[in-house]
Amino acid sequence: MINHEEFNIEEKLFCNRIAFLIFKCKGYSAKFKDFIQKLTCLQDGNFAKKAELFFEMVDEDDNGIITLKEARKIFIQSFLQETISDQQIEEVLKLLFKDDIGIEKTEAI
Repeated sequence: MINHEEFNIEEKLFCNRIAFLIFKCKGYSAKFKDFIQKLTCLQDGNFAKKAELFFEMVDEDDNGIITLKEARKIFIQSFLQETISDQQIEEVLKLLFKDDIGIEKTEAI
């Protein structure tokens, strides 16, 4: 992904989320190399590393649980580039979230 000259909408979304994650964790001490390390994880990391990074990006309140609200936000942002309706997104989320409790990090990874 780093080697691509142009990014599609989804790639830009993930770059933005990674930048948000880095600034959330490191604040003003964040460095460009931190951003590149996370991007490299997307490009070269194994499934477990990618899943962990994705979980960190979606779990905005950092409580170790992805809530329906957090998942809905990322799903809607991701599907904006597709011709999928809000109702279709809700159907997918209902399959993932049997209740509104959330998905714990230990379940997801």
